[in-house]
Amino acid sequence: MRHSYAVAALKSGDNVKDVQEALSHATAAFTLDQYGHVTDEMKKESASRMEAYIKNIKKPVKGKLKGIIIKKTSGKS
Repeated sequence: MRHSYAVAALKSGDNVKDVQEALSHATAAFTLDQYGHVTDEMKKESASRMEAYIKNIKKPVKGKLKGIIIKKTSGKS
């Protein structure tokens, strides 16, 4: 049960310090030593999401700022 809780908590984004306290571990380092495989897996998933995001970003057309309207003014108030 403890392992299942720790894995679920870390995967859902709980802070490692909170998980450490819930499991009564002396240090967060110990918690990471026991459940580090979860955070490693999360890093890989995060990197994959970021890679997909970057690949889907549309590059702006040279000389145009998409979605920004620039009005020329005469400089007179």
